[in-house]
Amino acid sequence: MARVLKRAEKLAAKAASRQPAFAAEVARVEALVRAEAAKHTDTGAFAASIHVEHGRIDSHIVSDDPLAWHKEFGHLAVKERSQAARWVPGTFAFTNAARKAVR
Repeated sequence: MARVLKRAEKLAAKAASRQPAFAAEVARVEALVRAEAAKHTDTGAFAASIHVEHGRIDSHIVSDDPLAWHKEFGHLAVKERSQAARWVPGTFAFTNAARKAVR
């Protein structure tokens, strides 16, 4: 009977993450996220905050912008306290890039 190591999945993932094709795909998706973010900004600061963080096995595309969550999904904004808040739609840069990446 065949025996499977408990760590087999982790070992396979680690081996796959070291392949050049894996790095190329990460770079492609990062470019998609940056392109989506660039459509929605005047300064380019949000797009510039996007980068790849490499873990032991996986790579994650993230933003260092402390307001990234609000920019992605939308938020309420008020210019002055006496004014009513208005909804600012999200950019959905990460969401749209993920959709494009799987096509």
